[in-house]
Amino acid sequence: GRKGGANVFLCTLPVNLRYEGNSPGRPIGDAEHQSYVRWPECVNKGHSEYVEKKYGAAIRTLKECRHEEALRWSGLSWYELGKTERAKSLLNQYLEIVPRNRCRPSFNKVIREVATTFNVPLIDLESVAIKASLRGLPGASQFESYCHLNWRSQGEMADAMFRALEANGALPAGKTMVPTPENREKVFNTMKSLPARATY
Repeated sequence: GRKGGANVFLCTLPVNLRYEGNSPGRPIGDAEHQSYVRWPECVNKGHSEYVEKKYGAAIRTLKECRHEEALRWSGLSWYELGKTERAKSLLNQYLEIVPRNRCRPSFNKVIREVATTFNVPLIDLESVAIKASLRGLPGASQFESYCHLNWRSQGEMADAMFRALEANGALPAGKTMVPTPENREKVFNTMKSLPARATY
């Protein structure tokens, strides 16, 4: 791209760390209905305790469980108990194993390293999502599914990309680019009324 005179940017991707559903996240196929989910008994028990808001009990149950889903429900339980860093560690481990079309944390790390090594401008959309999220762990307030952003978050990502293009002189020459004024709350509220896809 650079040889051809193009502006080159790299972007990290926003990640839904607090996804609580069971869509398999494959590019084809139907949603994974709850009745199809097959977890070991220890995960079922820990998940039930999580749903009942017995977070301490869920953590104790899941601690003895050697299954990747134990990481997720333990992490979500720690989050509900206000232990954000512990939750983040467990949820990142889970995401590395079960990405569900989400960007693995290790991939975002590689993107940052490549941007630094080759002096490429980085648009850090992962950080945008983290800053806008509750206690720094993105979840349902920003995502419609395991990986699809809601309209509000898409607007925030678009703003971040616009600012990065502007800061790096990558906007069309000779034109003053100003984001179109809009009543975003009205737009977001309109979009919220649209049905989500069944596969979410």
